[in-house]
Order: sequence, then structure tokens, then C-alpha cells
Amino acid sequence: MNASRTRLGGLVAVGMLAVSGAAQAGFDGNTISADYLYSDIGTVYQALGSAVVGAGVEFSSFGISLDLSDTQITMSRPGEITFLPGTFNGWRFYDATDNLPAITGVTVNGATTISGFDNSRVSFDADHVWVNFVDLADANDFYAVVDVAFAVPEPATWAMMLAGLGMVGALAARRRPAGRT
Repeated sequence: MNASRTRLGGLVAVGMLAVSGAAQAGFDGNTISADYLYSDIGTVYQALGSAVVGAGVEFSSFGISLDLSDTQITMSRPGEITFLPGTFNGWRFYDATDNLPAITGVTVNGATTISGFDNSRVSFDADHVWVNFVDLADANDFYAVVDVAFAVPEPATWAMMLAGLGMVGALAARRRPAGRT
């Protein structure tokens, strides 16, 4: 009886780890905040608030749709657009609830259509992504995509957690209530 209980407990623990690991892959299901920053990176021109990332557009700023998926930020608007000069003209996206794994990289996706928007215009730290369009213009429909990479626990970390859970399960199985033989 104890062996089957231990096996069941181990399977439940592995299942919970698998589900929790999948839920923390990126933006999806997490609360993200966004601000429009102009004319420098420290000045909030428009606070956009917070939104839970899922289906649909999370934010809109000056007619530009800001849509987040699990590992991408897509910014789009039909028609011509011109971003004013300054030192910064764009958006800051950040983890509003401290639930995201650390951001480890950002790159401009090849689907981006605005000329001059390259990797030098995106930056990040563990909890923030900054997207800077200062001095850019496009006569066509505006479409920019930024790919975001997140930290993923290493296999050794998962193995160590599973081994620890196994030891806890084994100790619980060996433990018997007082008065029983």
C-alpha cells in the first residue's frame, strides 16, 4: 500500500512540475504593464496600464496596436507613421507581478517592415523590454515584431528538484503513525 501511495505521490509531483513549467514559458497568462516614453527613456508620456496577455490586442497607443504573444511583441498600424526626434520615442513593457522568468534576450523579427528598425533599437533587462522608434518614419503600413527570449531552468535543476521530491516522498512513506506496527 505504501509503495503505491509513494508512486502516486511522485506522479502527482511530476505532473505539477510539468504544468507549472509550461505555464511560465513567457508572456501568456501573465500581467504585463506598458508605458509610452517620450522624449527620453525616463519620461512617461502615456501610461498604458496593465493587461493579462492572451488572445487579442493588449494595448493601444496613438492608434498603434500593441499585441503580446507568449514570446513576441507586435506593434502595428495601418498607414503612414512618423516618430518624432528625441533620445527615446517608444514603449516600455514590463512584468507587473514579478511572475515572469527572467528575460534573456530580444531581437527584431524579420517580419518587421519599418526601415531602420533593427536590434540596436531594442533593449532589455530581466523584467523590462524597451522599443525605440525615435526619428523613424514609414510611408507604408507600420508593422514591427520583437522576439523575446526567457530563461528556462536547466535539466540539472529539474533533476535535482525531482530527486528532492523523491526523497521527501520516500521519507513520508517510511513514516508510520504512532501506535501502528
